[in-house]
Amino acid sequence: MRVWLLAAVAFAGSVCAQASSDGLRIAAWNITFYDGGFGDEIANVIYGEYEGRSMAPDVVALQEFSGTGALADFVAALNGAPGSPGDWVASPMLTGRTLNTALTYRSSKLDFLGRQVISTQSSSGPPRGVQRWDFELNGYDSEGGRLSIYSVHFKAGSSGSDQNRRRIEAEIIRRDSASLPGQRAFVIAGDLNIQRASQAAYVELVSEATPRDLSGDGRFIDPIATPGDWQNNGAFTFVHTQDPATQVDDRYDQILVSEELVDRQGLEYVGDAMAPYSTVTWDDPNHSYRAWGNDGRSFDRSFGATNEMVGPSIAADIVTLCFGGGHMPVFLDLRVPARVAVAESVDLGVVSPGAGFSLGLAHGGDVGLWGEAGLDSLNYLALPGGAVSMPIAFGELAPGAATSLVGSAPLSEGPFVGDITISSNDPDRPAVVVSVTGVVSVCRADVNGDGSLTPTDLNAWILAFNTGDAAADQNGDGEVTPNDFSAWLLNYNAGCG
Repeated sequence: MRVWLLAAVAFAGSVCAQASSDGLRIAAWNITFYDGGFGDEIANVIYGEYEGRSMAPDVVALQEFSGTGALADFVAALNGAPGSPGDWVASPMLTGRTLNTALTYRSSKLDFLGRQVISTQSSSGPPRGVQRWDFELNGYDSEGGRLSIYSVHFKAGSSGSDQNRRRIEAEIIRRDSASLPGQRAFVIAGDLNIQRASQAAYVELVSEATPRDLSGDGRFIDPIATPGDWQNNGAFTFVHTQDPATQVDDRYDQILVSEELVDRQGLEYVGDAMAPYSTVTWDDPNHSYRAWGNDGRSFDRSFGATNEMVGPSIAADIVTLCFGGGHMPVFLDLRVPARVAVAESVDLGVVSPGAGFSLGLAHGGDVGLWGEAGLDSLNYLALPGGAVSMPIAFGELAPGAATSLVGSAPLSEGPFVGDITISSNDPDRPAVVVSVTGVVSVCRADVNGDGSLTPTDLNAWILAFNTGDAAADQNGDGEVTPNDFSAWLLNYNAGCG
């Protein structure tokens, strides 16, 4: 049973405000033949703020880097930027070509698992090498917490030859994404150089059925549900990414995601993947996806002196880094899976028949690392087993929240073993069996219930007698009378079984 279905909540149709530090923000940026030397501009585009907004990503898929020196320069700019956490790392990249793709990431949020070179340049193959970088979310250790990223730069142009070269590269990527382990989330991020959704490369990436009949395996999804003829088309103004320095009229730069990231469970795109991106505002409340700097006022012209999304300073540096014919960054946010926090064993010690107990259950996600808005809610179902009793419990816990599950020991005397199975949407621990042990002792004189007989139990009996508590009924006649004092003395002298 999928526990989270028990507490299913339909997508409300709007994205709650999520700080850039919440969850995992993935960006793509073609900086146009970058060879280093623009650290201040990079720092401002990435970490500069305008009206409380900042790009501040956790991963940046990069294109058009001259080599490892340019990548090192970029990482140094990120780590030295005001407001940076200083934990940026460059992952390995292919070298030997002027249009290299690369990737940087924050090591506090992601553990690097490895890089796979899917293909290298050949005269008949893709125009550039295809690489895949694999990561695991910090603190997670299952496929539900892993993410693969393809940073790409497809062949430019609209001729039949150009489109065929893009199709070949898309086929290679689709074949590789189809081979990834089940539950593995993946994204493709970069400069696709595709003018319209009907082109063969795009169809290869997003179609359920492909010419190689993968039956939907490895399919990519456009998280903003915005297919069409994007080039020089004002209907797509708010998703265009090229060119801020001359005229903004192409959606070349995109981030496409796997179906695992839009199924509304686990690692998940923050937004409604069924809703097309707004045609009237850059600040679409249904999506975390943004073309950073595109405020919708630059269609068929360059960025102006003002910019409603990023302000004049960041906009000017985006233009500077374009070097003419360049691109603005795009990004989206992912919400991180929930974690369950519960003890796996509980020893109740010596208890009276039917004694009650409580079991603490909490959302164990790292709020300090991922933020409250960056973590999925914990949906749980708790079922008792063995000797203990407990009502079936299910519910939802927000990040940082906790609850108590209340149960009771058996009525029969002697040692007992029970369990409580907690199923949840924690990908690492989808089912936790909590062992509950103890010993039931029939010991009427132990009125304070501490498992031993001491003179303090007399005080406890007097208090129970004065309040009419059933614990004062020591002779078991169902009434609390002075005769129960004599019965308590007998029970006390008899000791506990």
